[in-house]
Amino acid sequence: MVSYTPRRVHLTLWFLLCGLLCVFDVFKISSVFVSLLQHEQMSVLMFDDIVKTLKAENEDVLKEHGLDDRDVIFIKELIEGAKASAAEWTYKGRNEDKSFLYEIVANKQNGIDVDKWDYFAR
Repeated sequence: MVSYTPRRVHLTLWFLLCGLLCVFDVFKISSVFVSLLQHEQMSVLMFDDIVKTLKAENEDVLKEHGLDDRDVIFIKELIEGAKASAAEWTYKGRNEDKSFLYEIVANKQNGIDVDKWDYFAR
């Protein structure tokens, strides 16, 4: 039996999300709804759907893997990226001492983020 630590669950959810984003990019869904949304907004909607589906199967799925609603908020905030004009700390997923984490997925300051590296890798 595999032991699921909080770190392993975070990584598993992260890789699942990245895989779904790659599928989304490959098929380039062309509908009016998708064209009105930015890539980050669509990714948040997909992540919400994943969490909703998992919770429908097992309400305590997050708790069983050492996660809570704050972690879900954090992941969605990571996808959306840092707010360039925020004068005060407005995030709910992590405290200000972890502010660097918000630049990893969608870096609005210099554009170097995992999306960019994924593009280069392809």
